[in-house]
Amino acid sequence: MILPWADTRFKLRDRKETILSPTPLTTHEWKESAEDGSIIFYRANHHAGRWTLYRRPKEDPEWIPLDPPSAPDLALLLDVLRRKYQRRKVPHSHVEQVERWMESLES
Repeated sequence: MILPWADTRFKLRDRKETILSPTPLTTHEWKESAEDGSIIFYRANHHAGRWTLYRRPKEDPEWIPLDPPSAPDLALLLDVLRRKYQRRKVPHSHVEQVERWMESLES
């Protein structure tokens, strides 16, 4: 037996989640090898049109925010986004946004 209010309750809950989170959080993670051979993990979050970048060595459990990120760090992010865009995992607007960000750092 289906209760008449059950369907409405789910619709309201879904609607509230949509209203509270209009743009979903997108996370990109990758790893790079440092010059000394150690592994460094990177994480980039995109939410509401803003990027936040983090890094951490393999041995360290704490993420270190890169604020502001350097041009080489942005180049790594751009490379990841371009590869994901080719596989249709990321919208082209994300690639363009990081490209503009890099251009603003260079000037």
